[in-house]
Amino acid sequence: MTDVFIETARELSRSEVFGYAEADRGLFDFACVLTRDNSRHLVGIYAVAAEILGCAVRTIGLGNLQLNRDGRRWLAVVKNIQNGNATAAVQWVVGALEYESYFSGVGIEMDRVAVFSEPIGAAYEAFLESLGIRAIWWNEDGLGGSGMAWKDSLIPVE
Repeated sequence: MTDVFIETARELSRSEVFGYAEADRGLFDFACVLTRDNSRHLVGIYAVAAEILGCAVRTIGLGNLQLNRDGRRWLAVVKNIQNGNATAAVQWVVGALEYESYFSGVGIEMDRVAVFSEPIGAAYEAFLESLGIRAIWWNEDGLGGSGMAWKDSLIPVE
């Protein structure tokens, strides 16, 4: 039975939608945690939205996007918020944008965008904008975002 479970978990992780890691075994021969990564789906949604807005879109890194329109460039990092923890997602995005800006955009001027799977709240929106990062998020009505994201026309108007 354990072999069947391990093979199933491996197959799910190959899809790059699920991953697994061994957990505390406790009373069991084998225990693991399955995680679902919705950020890949969100990358696709936002890439299509950006193309509708007239941006040329290129995937860079692991699911990050470079947007080009009218001589402007944006580096977009997409993050799935897990268990409603916007704090961890915002911290991760700030680090990822700094890293990607340095390594993928050396010598290229790019504005920065963070795309989230759900709203992050006004405090984090203000924090990101204070760093020059435009925030975009998915909500029940579609895509929403911060003032800078709207100003740069990075969110489709329905």
